[in-house]
Amino acid sequence: MQFQTKKILVTVKTYPNPSKKYGETVCCAGVDLEQYTRFKKYSVITVNCSMPSDDKRPESFRVDRDSIRVGEWWDPTKDKWQKRKEAVLKLPIKSMCQVYRDQQEKDLSLAIIKPIDISFEWKKKSPADLQSREACYAQFNFLDKPKTRSR
Repeated sequence: MQFQTKKILVTVKTYPNPSKKYGETVCCAGVDLEQYTRFKKYSVITVNCSMPSDDKRPESFRVDRDSIRVGEWWDPTKDKWQKRKEAVLKLPIKSMCQVYRDQQEKDLSLAIIKPIDISFEWKKKSPADLQSREACYAQFNFLDKPKTRSR
């Protein structure tokens, strides 16, 4: 696995979730500004990363967590998101039709879109979904150090 260094504005960060494969995962998405550390959403981070062997999406990278360097934090309350807008809106904005085509043809799973109509819907999880999640938590202790894989 070959790593490369990227400077990324983190725009999405999930809560830690249990994982059968990794113990616990935190998924992040961000904008590449140049074509165990904690950081806030809208932080610009520099990381060593590589293409994973088990994920064919071209925008998906495996991050060397020991390489994370937190840079500037782009405060969303100042200047009405101006700094973030200037960086993100330089990128191509796609229609949902193009997003669907890119997913089918290029395995892309991320895109920047500008919605016209915004709505919110939700569905209550089934007891089976909740049991599956609880089973993942039962597999490990959050206080245990993660197992290191041999390289």
